[in-house]
Amino acid sequence: MMDAVSTAPPPLADILGVAHIVSLPLRTRFRGIQTREAVLLEGPEGWTEFSPFVEYNDAEAATRLAAALDFGWHPQPAPRRTEVRVNATVPAVPSGDVASVLARFDGCRTAKVKVAEAGAGS
Repeated sequence: MMDAVSTAPPPLADILGVAHIVSLPLRTRFRGIQTREAVLLEGPEGWTEFSPFVEYNDAEAATRLAAALDFGWHPQPAPRRTEVRVNATVPAVPSGDVASVLARFDGCRTAKVKVAEAGAGS
């Protein structure tokens, strides 16, 4: 287990100097957006990303940024496994589209299913 060491984040100029902003079009509207934006950062320990959703408040976004900086700028513990299973997310789509969405997640054994898009209630 790593020792908890309090260290300051890198200077903002260093962070901005390695920032790559990406914009990824989504096949299906998700959380009210058609494009997912993220900041990719290459720190001394490797690549990391920061991509909070727009509805996150400042405290939530700051927590996620701190985690991204920790991962990219500080050594991480040795891995305990070689793979991590992830789940598929099925956005709020017509029932006839579910199979085609799941076909894009080959190998996933679980799925998170969204039943309605925010603001789309009746």
